[in-house]
Amino acid sequence: MMKFDSKKHLSIIPARAGSKRIPGKNIKPLVDKPLLAWTIETARQSSYAGQVVVSTDDLNAAQIAQEYGAQVPFIRDASLASDSATTSDVVIDCVERYEAMTGTAIETVTLLQPTSPFRTTTTIAAAVERFIEGNGDTVVSLAPTPVPLEWMTTLDSEGVVHAAAFNEKSSSPLWYYSGLVYVISRQTLQDYNDLYTDRVLGLVVNDQIENIDIDTPEDWALAEVVARGMGCS
Repeated sequence: MMKFDSKKHLSIIPARAGSKRIPGKNIKPLVDKPLLAWTIETARQSSYAGQVVVSTDDLNAAQIAQEYGAQVPFIRDASLASDSATTSDVVIDCVERYEAMTGTAIETVTLLQPTSPFRTTTTIAAAVERFIEGNGDTVVSLAPTPVPLEWMTTLDSEGVVHAAAFNEKSSSPLWYYSGLVYVISRQTLQDYNDLYTDRVLGLVVNDQIENIDIDTPEDWALAEVVARGMGCS
């Protein structure tokens, strides 16, 4: 079993300025605080957080991040804030620049996307512990698919319903990447230039509220209802 050193661990929260469906999404108030702040607060409450760093090209997001206790050691280059930039590119850039600026040799990374405001410290801990037990294999959070595959259909050009080609009962449950949390080793980033090893471990999170990922205005409206239900004013 590998060791975990919080002093050599980064919790990276990516928060670029561009958002087409919900303009200014990361800095927009979700009831009582900016969306970005929800993830920062949860990360800082986690015993596995290490150094909480926000990677952003947005000066307003940088200010909010610092107000809520996250580090913003640099402003992300515009080339890494475009639609074509990958999450892997952003994480690798953040780790390399943080190492160069601080002289710290990072060993492990947690990626926490701000569009999942309801993740818990329990889930972060479970992901890191799964990573440790897996001796450094990448860990990703998974959520159950909302409906069985056998319910899937297609429509032809006349709008007639047809059974989908894969319309057979699956012998095992199906899951999708929820985006709640990723845990990656520095070695993986170096060896694969990516977030994923050849063997990726899944952490199943069944809570539908925690799995809310804000991508559309409808997602935002749902998140507001949930946040108010949690007692946020």
